[in-house]
Amino acid sequence: MISQKRKHVVRQKVKDSGKTSWVLLDPTGTPIIGYTLFMRQLIKAKDKLNTRKAYSLAIAQFYDYLFEIAELYNGLTEDLLEDACEAYESYMIKGKFAKDDGLAEEVANSLPSPLLKAKSYDVHQAALQRFLRLSAKMAKHVKQLQKANFKTGSEQHSELPMFDVERRQLTGSEKMNFLTNSVLASTMSGGARTAAANIIERQYPSSSYGKSIFDDEAEQRTFPWDRFQELLDSAPNPRARALWSLIAATGCRFSEAIAILNRDINVSSREVFLVAASERPEAYPYLTTAEMEELAFKTRETRTAFMIAWGQNFFKALLEYRCSDEYRIAVKHDFLFQSQTPKTCGEPQVFNSYISILNTFKTAVKKVLGEDVSNYGFHSLRHMYGLSLIHISEPTRLLSIS
Repeated sequence: MISQKRKHVVRQKVKDSGKTSWVLLDPTGTPIIGYTLFMRQLIKAKDKLNTRKAYSLAIAQFYDYLFEIAELYNGLTEDLLEDACEAYESYMIKGKFAKDDGLAEEVANSLPSPLLKAKSYDVHQAALQRFLRLSAKMAKHVKQLQKANFKTGSEQHSELPMFDVERRQLTGSEKMNFLTNSVLASTMSGGARTAAANIIERQYPSSSYGKSIFDDEAEQRTFPWDRFQELLDSAPNPRARALWSLIAATGCRFSEAIAILNRDINVSSREVFLVAASERPEAYPYLTTAEMEELAFKTRETRTAFMIAWGQNFFKALLEYRCSDEYRIAVKHDFLFQSQTPKTCGEPQVFNSYISILNTFKTAVKKVLGEDVSNYGFHSLRHMYGLSLIHISEPTRLLSIS
């Protein structure tokens, strides 16, 4: 059994259901259940070995960091956990030089920071987001069982079951007095949501960072509206043209566009409906629970917005896409955008790699603009939509979107 020891935790390589995986031992040598559940979830989601390995290292480092804070402050309270999540990026990138973050600096003085570059921190960011989402899901499940008077195996000591801890006797030089019992999270008046928000909001975003749910909206440049037709002409296929023109014409988020169903589009009335998956679970009888979790997206504050004139580009690209060999009619789902990869051809594209879809977009942007595209993403089309609404002078060219 291969082990890797950090200051407070030990990561061990194991076999889980025949797959290579890892467990994490706390300072007493007890496996941390939350870590084990997270690794099993990655196997269940069919993540590749390299991804599982990278995430196992990232979360092990995060636990080591938390145990260090618990040692320094004689405990890990809910408020302290929130502060720890907020300070983590500063700790990992700036360490003891994080003069603007006292907690990060203090921890780095006793637990040396790896002093990562912003780009190298991307994998830690992605791992933590997955970890926190699982935490919130697990915490919600535990609460539902408790509400129904089912025994859950242990009582929660706080609103943070993922980092619930129990005190033990200090031995020798050992100062850590916590055992981690279950998986991170729930509500700190939102528990994992609060912690997740602090982690998702990057303080030192890298040019490649783009996995904050679906895309990193911070500091993305506006795509020039007068070059948009060139962008569509540079799209590699009708599916990409339909997706890009939908975002540009409605200002919807990538996560909303990629998950749209055929039933949400009324070609005759030129209307598009954006409906959260949580509002109509009956529309996805073919999806697993895990896949339904992935469909969650931010809903808009209003149910009505404007589809600008570029909407015609969308309906034109939609027709082209539906008439192409890329679009399959005989599928079990109703998603408009379908995967073209050999192993998942015809399946919903929403479950494909976001980075791959984003890189296709950036390649086209590079071809059109001929400049650095690191600050361009799908949100660039939303910026373009917003500016177009400000300058538009022909109200009759506005179409409704519900």
